[in-house]
Amino acid sequence: MQAGEVALRFVNTVDLRWSTADDSLRDHAELLAWAVRERVVDEELSARLADLAARDPRQADAAFGAAVAFRECLYRVLEAVSRSADPDGADLAVVDDRLAASRPRLRAGAVPGRLVLDHEHLGPPLEALLGPVARSAVELLTGEAASRLRACPGSPGRACGWLFVDATKNGNRRYCVSGLCANRARVSRHRARRRRPAADGGDEGDPAPLTSTL
Repeated sequence: MQAGEVALRFVNTVDLRWSTADDSLRDHAELLAWAVRERVVDEELSARLADLAARDPRQADAAFGAAVAFRECLYRVLEAVSRSADPDGADLAVVDDRLAASRPRLRAGAVPGRLVLDHEHLGPPLEALLGPVARSAVELLTGEAASRLRACPGSPGRACGWLFVDATKNGNRRYCVSGLCANRARVSRHRARRRRPAADGGDEGDPAPLTSTL
């Protein structure tokens, strides 16, 4: 897994953020299911958190609200970096606090005589999954990939806003997912060209299907 991948997938749980803002996380259960899919938590911890949430719905709602607030704060930090701008100090403090709440500790490993680095969550139990997200974000922000962080512009009427790391050799990738935003943007430009008056060298008609390799 690349540095920052978990953090990017977390902030990208909002689709078309700059236009319709379709949120794929609607409650703590969906947040926990996302954390399991992304291997942020293992099955054992997931089962404990699900049981705790079922026994205390109010605490689960509070934890979900905290997660959404952290996601939006983290997005602002990463998006600012993608523009080579300085993130807001208050937002950085929130990320720092989340990182501090996931305290590293040494413990005995599965192999006798070997120690492993673990993390102890110091905050509310149902917010434990935010620690790995914060660590992922810090790995991204303090590594070389930070200079290749980008925000997808989307296409007309479908402003995206997803964040991604541009791993292309020339560093000229503009769009997030292959075949989606890049393709829509090309289709839109093609239609615009074909709708120009004949005097401008254009004509009317529907474009042929286009594909993208971005």
